[in-house]
Amino acid sequence: MKEMGRRLKKNHSMVALAYRWVADQSDQLWLVVLALVVVVSRWFDHSQFLYLADSVKYGLALDNYDITIHQPHPPGYALYVLLGKLIYLLTHDANLSLIMVGIILSIGALYAVYYLAKTVYGQPTAWVAVLLFASAPVVWFHGQVALSYISDALFSAWFGYLAYRVLISQSSEPRSVVWASIVLAIGGGFRPTLILFMLPLWCWMIWRQRNWRTALISGAVGLVVTFSWVWPAAILSGGWQKFWQAIYALVFDPTAMQGAVAITHGLSRVWDHFNMMLKGLLINFNFSGAVVVLFLSLLAIPRINESRIRLFNLYFWLVLILPASLFYLAGVYTLPGYLLVIIPGLTILIAKATTILIDTVTSLLFKQSARSLLSTTWLIGAIILLMAGNLWVYWRPGPNVVESNEPTHYTIRSMNRFWSKLIPTLKREFNPQNTVVVIDQPFLAWGLEHFQYYLPRYLTYQRIAWGVYNPEGKTWYQAYDQKYKLVDNLQIWPSDTKLILVKIAWRGMVTNGLQVVQLPNNIGGITYYDLTEPSIRDSIAKIDYVKFVTPTDNE
Repeated sequence: MKEMGRRLKKNHSMVALAYRWVADQSDQLWLVVLALVVVVSRWFDHSQFLYLADSVKYGLALDNYDITIHQPHPPGYALYVLLGKLIYLLTHDANLSLIMVGIILSIGALYAVYYLAKTVYGQPTAWVAVLLFASAPVVWFHGQVALSYISDALFSAWFGYLAYRVLISQSSEPRSVVWASIVLAIGGGFRPTLILFMLPLWCWMIWRQRNWRTALISGAVGLVVTFSWVWPAAILSGGWQKFWQAIYALVFDPTAMQGAVAITHGLSRVWDHFNMMLKGLLINFNFSGAVVVLFLSLLAIPRINESRIRLFNLYFWLVLILPASLFYLAGVYTLPGYLLVIIPGLTILIAKATTILIDTVTSLLFKQSARSLLSTTWLIGAIILLMAGNLWVYWRPGPNVVESNEPTHYTIRSMNRFWSKLIPTLKREFNPQNTVVVIDQPFLAWGLEHFQYYLPRYLTYQRIAWGVYNPEGKTWYQAYDQKYKLVDNLQIWPSDTKLILVKIAWRGMVTNGLQVVQLPNNIGGITYYDLTEPSIRDSIAKIDYVKFVTPTDNE
């Protein structure tokens, strides 16, 4: 941070001496130190279990990659699974391997955010941005669980950095355009939606080159890199036909998308998505929201040139951030992790707003000779305050309930506690030889995948919702020993004595003949039907898609 150091006049204050010592060290040294802090902080008390259903799908894919059975779900996240597989060969632990992938991607995102911010706004803003990013709750959370969303932060910032350099260049940059296309294609191998979100920025970058050869070469290279991970994914999934059928069923089938896309349900569903996205952003930026309000107020009465918006940068941020924002607003949005594709850009903008506010206040209140040191001192104080807010939001305690959809460490603690109690209790109280597990609908936090990964000897059914290739119109997934098939009926055999019913909540009133085995620490209970009671058996027999199997059915 030598450029910032030159701004300070010689003095004997402790702040100035400390800052000058820090400034005299190389940027790379402090980035390495920050990266090590990220590694330690993410590793400490990380998730002990595969977190959501998607996490389990990634974990199962490490042993058997096949998107036709949603291991993982289409279109496959091939490079994410491949990176996890390389670590899995050493650790033999799916959850640990995928968390290590998340930590690696977090470090990459750290560097990408720093260099993007430095290229657009300079070193002071870059350091504010990278410190806020490293301590942000949503970013921190996705370095501690086995999910792929943190890759969006890395590749959106990395591609944005390369694209910005091309856009501001006064000369032709064919090599840089090709590298940007490669990075985008690789990012698509981790999360394919990234290509869709970054496509407008890629087109702008190509258009600014005014060179059809550059456009053709970069496009061809991007397609080749994309094909390099699509082709193995298709082969491992049984060939191109099955690969396409699986993708079509999840992404393009009208009956599937009709239930998931917000805009098809009207403005009320879009408003719901807006509220969910806003909640996730408020958790991630918390106290930084005040910076946004103050900055917008400052723009209303600009006092210095630095507070004026440069239109080129405004267009760049809009093209980088807006496509994904609109997609999640009007399309499909279920988890705060989706926001990681726009969080790097928003973080940099908040960092720039912070530096402008500090400079504006010091310029109004103090003489020229004192501004430099005071501005730096206040900026350091602001960073410490905002980081402290991030730490408090992420590590604050929560109620003694099972929480699966809030990107704070409380969620990780609650899920660790839940699975550590549920798995041994279920094994102790229910014999897999005479127990059937029924999941009436898929849930994000617990479903067929979790039961098949951690409790594979229990015959498990889950009602088919949408998104799976199901030309015969079957009703249930049936899973046993990590093998799946689609069936018409939930089958109950004469030897079955317990039917576990998995609900969306693990606590509350138990009615209609259900019984419950309480989990320790009052975190909920396992609800089940006792099939040895004739009245219960008769009631269940009347339910649609339930079939009591008799010995003659096998003849």
